[in-house]
Amino acid sequence: MREFYKPKHFLTRELVDKETFATFGESALMFFDVRLLKTIDGIREHFNKPITINNWHVGGPYDSRGLRRPADKTGADYSQHRFGRAVDFNVREMSADEVRKYIIAHQNEFPFNEICAMELDVSWVHIDFRNISHNGIYLFKG
Repeated sequence: MREFYKPKHFLTRELVDKETFATFGESALMFFDVRLLKTIDGIREHFNKPITINNWHVGGPYDSRGLRRPADKTGADYSQHRFGRAVDFNVREMSADEVRKYIIAHQNEFPFNEICAMELDVSWVHIDFRNISHNGIYLFKG
């Protein structure tokens, strides 16, 4: 069986919703762009603080901040989340603006150098890996 990149710092449950995990289990990792998985591991190591993506598996409210199923009503129909190329997250003890400013200032350094786009003016950090020709991280407002 072919192995998938398995994040060092995130459970698969943290990256997918309950239904997707129930259907695919650990194999749900096949839906993710490996750049995204390696980047979130790198971000976790860089900040050395817990990062929350989905937390439904521990009774939390988040279930659509990683991969989004086609039937999920959250966000746009063709969001990068639906292709396994985006996550929304928060870093403990840091505001989303602090994290975004840091990433922008260090965007040419690992682990931030593969991020293609980032959303502004939201209370979470959205990063994605869309196919875009842009010098640096493309910044957009939802």
